[in-house]
Amino acid sequence: METATVAQHSQSEGKEKENSTDTPLSVISWNILSDTWYQQSRNEDYSHTADEHGSWEGRFPLFLKWVEALSPDVLALQEVDFDKFESHLLPELQDRGYDGRMQSMKKHNGRQPCGVATFWRVDKLQLVR
Repeated sequence: METATVAQHSQSEGKEKENSTDTPLSVISWNILSDTWYQQSRNEDYSHTADEHGSWEGRFPLFLKWVEALSPDVLALQEVDFDKFESHLLPELQDRGYDGRMQSMKKHNGRQPCGVATFWRVDKLQLVR
């Protein structure tokens, strides 16, 4: 199991500030709803949701607008499909100044399509191993 720590860094000093309380940090957590689980139960659990709002193709552009509008320093996501992390989330969020990692890779098997992902703004935070 890989463990990673994200440390705040100061551009002016070029040093990490691991326990600084003088720099605000915004953190947002969101369950983005696994597209795999949505597709499997859309006729039952999500029958009230129009497909253009429930499908990944409909939700993902809205998600990106939400991230751009709020611009959080840390973004913690649940129910992230492993394939969507690689194909959509990581490249799109990297284009917007974030880096990220997918946790729960041990769950990546035929029965578990998703896990959790954490993204951080590279201009404020860096990955420390």
